[in-house]
This record gives sequence, C-alpha cells and structure tokens, in this order.
Amino acid sequence: MRRAQADLFDKPPQAAFWHVSFNCEWCSYFEPCRLEMQQTEDISQLTNLTAHGKRHLLQLGIRTRPQLASFLTRPDADRELALCASLAGERHYLENRLAAFEVRQPQSHGSAAALPVGENVAVFLILQREPLGRKTYLAGLLVHAKPETAGIFSPEVRTRLFDAAGKPQPHVLVAEQPADVQTIREQFLRLLYQVLVDVHRANIGREWAEQRSLQVYAHTDRDQEQLPAWLLEGLRESELAEASMDLLLYFQGPDLILTDEHPGQPVPFPVVVLQNALTKLLALPVEVSYTLPEAL
Repeated sequence: MRRAQADLFDKPPQAAFWHVSFNCEWCSYFEPCRLEMQQTEDISQLTNLTAHGKRHLLQLGIRTRPQLASFLTRPDADRELALCASLAGERHYLENRLAAFEVRQPQSHGSAAALPVGENVAVFLILQREPLGRKTYLAGLLVHAKPETAGIFSPEVRTRLFDAAGKPQPHVLVAEQPADVQTIREQFLRLLYQVLVDVHRANIGREWAEQRSLQVYAHTDRDQEQLPAWLLEGLRESELAEASMDLLLYFQGPDLILTDEHPGQPVPFPVVVLQNALTKLLALPVEVSYTLPEAL
C-alpha cells in the first residue's frame, strides 16, 4: 500500500481533504457531500474555488465561510492569498462572493467584464467530455456575423452554420460510440479552420481599420481546455496536421511548448471564457453556478 493511502486510513474521516466541484455531480455520493458542505458552511460553496485554492486556505486554518470572512479583514490577507496562483489578487472577489451568499443575491464586483466590443464575427464553441473515458464526445459551433460580413464565408461554411435566410444555426456533432470521436474531431476542426481562413482571406489587402474582426468564445474553462488537446491529437493525423498546426499557432497556450513552431504575432485573447467573464462581473451564489448552461 502506498504511503499516501496508509496515511488516509490512519486518520479520522473529518481529516481527509475534500472539495466539491463540478466533477462531483457525476458521483453517487454527491448529495451527501453537498449536504455536508451546506450544513458546515464549507468554503467549497464559493464559486470558482479550485482544489488547490481550498487546500491553501485549509493550510491557513480556513475551512468555513465565516472563517474566510474573518481572514479577509486581516492586513496580511493579500500577501497570504498571493502564495496560491488561483487566489492571488482575489480578495475583492472573495469578499463579494461571501456577500452573495449572505443575501442569496448576485453582487456586482464593480468592474467591467473582459469582453470585446463590436466584433464582426463571433464564434461560440462547445466541447463536452464524458466523465468515465474522458473522451470528448460532443462538439458544436455557432457563428454570429454582422450582415455585411456574412457574405465572406465559403458555401460549405454557410451551409453548415447558416440557414437559407442567413440566420445563424448551431452545428453540433455527437459521437454515438467511442470509434466516432476521431470523425467528429476532424469535422469540427476542419469547420473551425475554414471559418478562420474565410475571415483571413477577406482581410487580405485591407487596411487595419477596414479588416473584419473575429473573436472566439467558450462557455467554460473545460471547453477551452479540450480544444488544444484535440489540436495536439490532430497533429498526429497527416490529413489534419496542417490545419491543426495553424489553429494551434492562433489559439496558442502552454501546449505549444510541445511543437516545433511558435506564433510570430501572438493573439492577445484567442478565446474568451464567458463564465470567467461573468464571474468577474458578478458574484453568484453556488446554486446559480451549478446550473449555468452548458449547451449552445
């Protein structure tokens, strides 16, 4: 038996580290854990608190919401939070999340959401992963384009992403069995690539002020994290390698350390995560965070 396992069995149950997160919703023990979280006012109730963040707070002697509220009044709170990457600079947001819990109403953080304004093309993507095999079985795209921009897309893109009247329609791919995952990955990445290529071609020869702008959005961090994983898998497929590399150079990320090429001109915000932008604008009670929409 490994030492970590032996230590776990040597300690009382209440000494074990635990954290309620979105993954817990798939577990048959979720309801008892959620009940304990609510009854004890555990800090797992706070939205966007990571397992690493909770572990750091536990090391500071903070397990409950009242304890966290007291800690945040300390003059050294910012310094202690800065020792954990996911908590650095978060005191203001933690205070508002605690306030949201007390009144059971969203609280404004008093800051602007990190969202672009007036893009010509908005690309919304969704990637869903099944919890057991950890394979991405669903992929979807929804593209909104200003009327004067919709004409730049190729017939293939217009057929898949717009109806006959030019109204945007979601294009959703679902793998009915594990063997279909590779097929939907190829179809999704090719369509996403073609959307970016069409916008790029329309901008060739235009002055900067006249070029069409494009922004990609993901609903959650989980959607965003699965995209580079698919792109890296695409690099190993000869027919998809070129498109996957071009997309990787656009979307960037730490995964590029595994490749031989790197972007010459980085894109400042290749993907905007809508849930993160929302949580920087509003502090939400946990019941709201567990029911945010995951579908297009």
